[in-house]
Amino acid sequence: MDADTPRFTLREVAAATGWHLGTMRDYFVRGIFPWAADEGKAKMAGATSRLSLRSAIRLGVTQALWAQGIAPREAFKAATSFADFGSAPSRNAYGVTRLAGSLFPDGYDTILLWRAGVGARIIPVETGSTVSLDALLAAPFDGAAGPVTLIRVDDLVERVMAALVAV
Repeated sequence: MDADTPRFTLREVAAATGWHLGTMRDYFVRGIFPWAADEGKAKMAGATSRLSLRSAIRLGVTQALWAQGIAPREAFKAATSFADFGSAPSRNAYGVTRLAGSLFPDGYDTILLWRAGVGARIIPVETGSTVSLDALLAAPFDGAAGPVTLIRVDDLVERVMAALVAV
């Protein structure tokens, strides 16, 4: 499925991502959630606005971060780090690549770490491995201080995709 073709209604995306439709629509209207290229408000009266799979996944990650107490605008920026940018092998300890909006390859969990004032980092963690929490939380932020929010993106992306494939 092409990730960038607008094909899902706002109602379908809200249901798949856990957003209340009115809240999500309001955040778009107020510019807290910017429309992606080729998406957005319906071009003519009576037409339905549509979002792409990439936008749906971005909104799913945003909702998960918002549920952890991160402001919607900041959560959306962090979700954009996952949905719109990949990870080069030189940017992680395992030397694995992740394409924009995709998970790390099998054998790795995809973790999004967010820290206020710094933003988001997307890192791989070997599935089933024991990880030092101190190393996990400190290394990606180059010594910046403050609390970190951590979400495992794998289940979230799979849940959104499964809900939208059923549409």
